[in-house]
Amino acid sequence: LTSRLLTLGLLVALAVGLYWFGSREDSLVSSGPATGLLYPGLDVNSVTSIDLALRAGQYIEFQREPGGLWRITRPGLEYPRQELVASLLDDLARATVEPLEVGGERLAAATVGLEPPRHTIRFGGASWQETLLIGDVDPLGRMVYARRAGSDAVVLATRNLATPLDQH
Repeated sequence: LTSRLLTLGLLVALAVGLYWFGSREDSLVSSGPATGLLYPGLDVNSVTSIDLALRAGQYIEFQREPGGLWRITRPGLEYPRQELVASLLDDLARATVEPLEVGGERLAAATVGLEPPRHTIRFGGASWQETLLIGDVDPLGRMVYARRAGSDAVVLATRNLATPLDQH
């Protein structure tokens, strides 16, 4: 009976030691890259124009009319389905990004479909303009490579930014 109690005590001590060591290692390992919004604070109501350059060579330009309706001004004059434009703006406002780290070096934009980009979204208001370049889907299929114009940093962005553009 004594040897069984001694063995049980050793096993419990070993389990406690392994648990402590494992939880200590978990706390020492740094967390992954921080995620955040692609365009923090984007007010979709302030956007008055959207230009899309799609991978198939198509170019579509939208303008918001004074009443709030969106109108396609290029290639022709017509009204798009308003919910599709609202969905695109909502995707831009809610898109999240993860910074990429490749051994301390910048990822070559050409290797991930950003030179030339698969899609370009240019949007803005009366006094501001933003351009987002969208590249290939990442190997896991969850996100797309993206880069904001004027920046060399390539990030992983929410895939729903490219999905409606791929389906066009």
